[in-house]
Amino acid sequence: MCKYIKIEDLAANAIIDMLEKKGLNRVSYKQIIQYGNTIKKIYDEIYDDYTVLIMSGEAVSSFIRNYSNYFFIDTFENDECIVLKDGITTELLREEFRARLPIELLYSFTCKASMEALGLAA
Repeated sequence: MCKYIKIEDLAANAIIDMLEKKGLNRVSYKQIIQYGNTIKKIYDEIYDDYTVLIMSGEAVSSFIRNYSNYFFIDTFENDECIVLKDGITTELLREEFRARLPIELLYSFTCKASMEALGLAA
């Protein structure tokens, strides 16, 4: 079976951990790519499955349009980033983006290797 992981899941889940562990309300495209590739590797290996990451420019544009009440794009230190809007809490993001994830995928999003891909090593 094939599992699709969309940019909205990657960005929202990355920002949840960035905000809670570093107080940062943003994640760069570079970090999302590293994070996504790590999640794909973990999920494919542990669960003997196959995942497809949906992170194209078109997917990002669609994500920002569909979730413009949560996120916007900005540049920080010459890196394009997805940024969480003021007033949006990690609790709200968890309800919207983590509550529906299968436990296996949630593990892949939150395990040690995924945190390290975001620069959030323990």
